[in-house]
Amino acid sequence: MVRWVFIAIGGLWPLIAFAGGQGYSVLLMLAAVLCLRAGSPGMKLRLYMIVAFVALEFIAASARWSPRDINLIDINLAKGSVAIRFEVLRLATSLLFSAILISAAKTLTPKEGREVVRVVTIALLVQLIIVAVLAVFEKQLLQAFTVIVKDQGEGVQNISRNGIIMALAAPFLIVGMGRTQSFSRALFVEIAVFVAVLAVLLTREVQNGIVSVIAGLLAVAVVRLFPRHGFRILGATLAFIVVSTPIIFGFMSRHADALTATNSFEWRLAIWQRVIDIIQKDPIFGQGLGVLRTIDERIPSGVFKGEMFVPNHAHNAVLQLWAESGAIGASLVAITILLAGFRMPEPRRLGVAGFLAAALAGQFMAIALASFDLWNDWWWACAGLLAALTVVMARAEAIDDPGRMLASATPTPAE
Repeated sequence: MVRWVFIAIGGLWPLIAFAGGQGYSVLLMLAAVLCLRAGSPGMKLRLYMIVAFVALEFIAASARWSPRDINLIDINLAKGSVAIRFEVLRLATSLLFSAILISAAKTLTPKEGREVVRVVTIALLVQLIIVAVLAVFEKQLLQAFTVIVKDQGEGVQNISRNGIIMALAAPFLIVGMGRTQSFSRALFVEIAVFVAVLAVLLTREVQNGIVSVIAGLLAVAVVRLFPRHGFRILGATLAFIVVSTPIIFGFMSRHADALTATNSFEWRLAIWQRVIDIIQKDPIFGQGLGVLRTIDERIPSGVFKGEMFVPNHAHNAVLQLWAESGAIGASLVAITILLAGFRMPEPRRLGVAGFLAAALAGQFMAIALASFDLWNDWWWACAGLLAALTVVMARAEAIDDPGRMLASATPTPAE
């Protein structure tokens, strides 16, 4: 069952990405439910999970002093729909589903893992081709799909999201295509795929995706240069970024002004500056969950006249975390990241799966600092699915003979 669930994830991956990624949360939920029996026995409560729970509890409690009205669940009997509106609950369920799927991935045999990796690699290659076609023929395709997507602006956003998803999944594609080749051929394939991904992102001008690729490479370099303590260093670095984000982005956006902004980047800088002003009103406890959605002031003049000073969220998940829950919420999240980094095995024992895990962490943080709502559940689901696929890669690289596997994992006296 677990093998077929992961094969289905691979098969559906490019289709969901093509539609803008909105279906990843549903895919994660269905996959976790189907793998519940296999995954639940291996789940264990860890210290970083407890701290993460406390962080979510504090952020949920911040709804009490938020100026925004919070709805828990919307039930529409006429349409027969039930939707979770409480952001913290949506994220908590996504994290739980991710944990179940990661635990289930550990039950795959090496042979099953290799089969899943082959399917997912083909699926990601298909996605890369789709993104390339969308980037080159954007106007023609948007015109052709006007019957389905009437709002061309939404179509453009879907294409950009597809590019960001491709950037996040690119390390898996690179490793998947090169893992069975000789060193020279693998190096050629990896460079070719890497160049192709960057070319597509540059053509589409998906700056966030390009920055995330660079961040992923830097994260991989950390675990490569420090094979014993790489994940601890990476965890400490990411935790430091979380606690220092208002200072870093405050410096970056210190002269930003929405009235004089002439492009989307300058507008984003102005958004960050306005959010930092909100953070300074209560830097300890924050202004409460969803506070940014209560700001409806619009830019009175300039290129972006009529647009919101803060369009619903900060376009920076960490700044949004600070605005809503202050230093307390941000510190709890930073501690969670730090503890998770110290909980990870030594990178040298994970092989290519360790590089994939590092790349995912670095890329996710980079994109979180420049895009998306903190409570964007499909984005968290996308990361959760890739985390589970990273474990699948580890199983694919495992040695079939348990005796040999145990021997290879036993440290020598020199170690």
